[in-house]
Amino acid sequence: MSGHPLRVLLVENEEDDAELILEQLRKADFEPFWRRVDTAEDMRKELLEQSWDIILCDYVMPHFSGADALALLQETGLDVPFIIVSGRIGEEVAVHSLKMGAQDFFRKDRLRLLGTAVQRELREAGLRRESYRARVALQEAESERALLLDNIKDYAIFTMGPEGTLTSWNPGVERLKGYKAEEFIGQPFSMLFLPEDVVRGLPEEEMRQAVAQRRFEAEGWRRRKDGSRFWAEVALTPIFTANGELHGFTQVTRDSTERKRLLEELRAAIRLRDQFLAIASHELKTPLTSLKLQLQSMAPLAAEAARVTPKAEVLPRKLQVVSRQADRLSGLIDNLLDVSQITSERLALRRETLDLVELAREVSARFEDLQKTSHCSLNVTAPGPVLGSFDRLRMENVLTHLLSNAFKFGAGKPVDLSVESLEGSARLTIRDRGIGISQEDQARIFERFERAVPEKNYGGFGLGLWIVRQVVEAHGGRIEMHSQPGEGSAFVVSIPQR
Repeated sequence: MSGHPLRVLLVENEEDDAELILEQLRKADFEPFWRRVDTAEDMRKELLEQSWDIILCDYVMPHFSGADALALLQETGLDVPFIIVSGRIGEEVAVHSLKMGAQDFFRKDRLRLLGTAVQRELREAGLRRESYRARVALQEAESERALLLDNIKDYAIFTMGPEGTLTSWNPGVERLKGYKAEEFIGQPFSMLFLPEDVVRGLPEEEMRQAVAQRRFEAEGWRRRKDGSRFWAEVALTPIFTANGELHGFTQVTRDSTERKRLLEELRAAIRLRDQFLAIASHELKTPLTSLKLQLQSMAPLAAEAARVTPKAEVLPRKLQVVSRQADRLSGLIDNLLDVSQITSERLALRRETLDLVELAREVSARFEDLQKTSHCSLNVTAPGPVLGSFDRLRMENVLTHLLSNAFKFGAGKPVDLSVESLEGSARLTIRDRGIGISQEDQARIFERFERAVPEKNYGGFGLGLWIVRQVVEAHGGRIEMHSQPGEGSAFVVSIPQR
């Protein structure tokens, strides 16, 4: 059975002594591959041309010495264990050799532990190589990190100690905050804050929260070197040692002043838009309500005129068309008003004890004319009362939007509406057998101004399902849909009754 491979460079002038050393290595379960040299030229050649696990060197030779061999090895910069094996070496010379860099020494008449020493030196050499590779990798990583940080100028990236002393800098610090490295490193973290924030302990509070949460993110005003302010997005991350002790912090800062300005302008524009929509909706609703009342009062007159005057037969039908358009316009205005209230977070619910079954039947009755024009029947299933705390007007909107869609896309086929109580929740299910909705469209139809069909074919703003979802979620509920193209759609609304 062969032993462990070992590449041995023997610096020895006596062949017999070399064989004696090799025999001891074989007894220690090594299988040596070896070369023997006894001059500086030969040793240098072997070191340059081949790699060696260990060098075993005589100290006194006719044309070479152990001290010269050790110096030659050190000159090459190679990390190869070097053990002196000599028959004529005193203790003083041996100690001197160890101080110069030899790993061990043995007398040729005491080689019993040579194999053990070789094993030990091989292990230590392996550890040194691993340590060297780790140091090189660390240096390369540090160089890459420094290069990366030096090229990041849009973000201020720095570190600090556990007590808040700034310990590193990158060019982004100078660009955002105005500090050069020598002005920054060694200063307290608090100098980056406004004076009033320092007084109320904000720097310490951010560090405390970062440690507690393992990361702290915030936006707020920060101070530059010249005293000016900028709106900053900051991310503060604590750094812990392997045993869990706080080593320091890393912070990344971004100047978001322009972004903040644009957001404020956008919010102001949205407020103006919502105010306009609210005012416009109110101003439009007033004359529209009057128009609808006038149309209602004209209906019996038109019917009477059609009864006595043949030429007036078209009046009732035309009045119905105008009434439907007025109703449609009223619905669109209501949608715009709902959008205004929802987007401005003014969707306040006026809850009351309400039976959804009774409400569903009331809303269904309003669709009698639409059932006729769309050639769709409506089947209502409600085993018993479903009482709960709901906003009546908002739940009317939910039912109206879902039923309108069912009739619009129902393709002249029956529509089913069921109301039931299930495990403490009211469940409304509206099912049609119409065109259906593809899988890729289902994820977006609950968003604003989204539709699964062309506007020119079906009309509308694409707001109905978005409003439904907002109302349902405001009640603490959820809405789901199940649909396949050509097989119709089912919308299921679940809302807690309490």
